[in-house]
Amino acid sequence: MHFVEAMKRFTQEEICHGTNITINVVQKCPENAKTVQMRIIERKCYQYPKCDGEVLVYHCTRFLNNLIEVCSPNGLITGHCCTQFDEGVGRVIEDYSTSCSECPFKYHSNDSSKFSSCIESIQRTSTKSPIKEYANAKDIMDETKQVENRQTTQSIQYDITTEDTELRLTNGSTLINSPDVYVITVFIMTMLVYIAICIVIAIKLEK
Repeated sequence: MHFVEAMKRFTQEEICHGTNITINVVQKCPENAKTVQMRIIERKCYQYPKCDGEVLVYHCTRFLNNLIEVCSPNGLITGHCCTQFDEGVGRVIEDYSTSCSECPFKYHSNDSSKFSSCIESIQRTSTKSPIKEYANAKDIMDETKQVENRQTTQSIQYDITTEDTELRLTNGSTLINSPDVYVITVFIMTMLVYIAICIVIAIKLEK
């Protein structure tokens, strides 16, 4: 039996960051072609953005100590081995630590669940995921975006800049710097001086 020891390398463009949000931890993989087709239809992997021009397709494979469904590009697996999902590259790749006597030397990654020796042991031991809750990864990302949006809104509230007015909150105090405010202040002071002069003149005239 021939094994391939070298690990695949991917360029930055080939790394599929968006596939992690499609992970769904499952108890078992589809057991026949009909079930596979049903899962393909339900998961709708084709709706996700392509990765480096490659369409995402349905996979059921290993991830750490679990079985997962994931939408990933359909890669070429070599070396009589099972597959695994690599979250670092966002792809289903070779798991050279798990040999597979029934696997051909070359096959497509989306066919990996056809080989019972690659998934049976995981199906027997897999329980609720002890890993990160990747099944809820999309919700986590949405929540992160909401937090970022709230932070952006707060930043706008505390740092407002226009052509005429600049408001900055510093140590709990508000500093206002505006040409219009300066003009208004000068005008008010001038009017107060004028009124004071008028009062003085009126008093002298009465005497």
